[in-house]
Amino acid sequence: MNSPETTWTEENSSCALHLHWYALCERKDLVANSGVVAWLDGKQIALFYLPDTAQGEQLFAIDNRDPKSGANVIGRGLTGQIAGELVIASPL
Repeated sequence: MNSPETTWTEENSSCALHLHWYALCERKDLVANSGVVAWLDGKQIALFYLPDTAQGEQLFAIDNRDPKSGANVIGRGLTGQIAGELVIASPL
């Protein structure tokens, strides 16, 4: 993982994409195939560690807010695949 101050910009896109890396926890704090929730700048971030995907070991950080209900529950969601695509199902 890059340092928290690193910014990556994709130059070849029609609009610049700025990604900032922040150290929220250590790998040992994550539960395989499950979510945990961390705070970042007053927002809840759901972190998912998926060790056995077709692409290998992967880590995802997404908004913990369920877009349908508005509840902060995505970190408790179920991970899976639909037609080979990774998905997280809201627990609501």
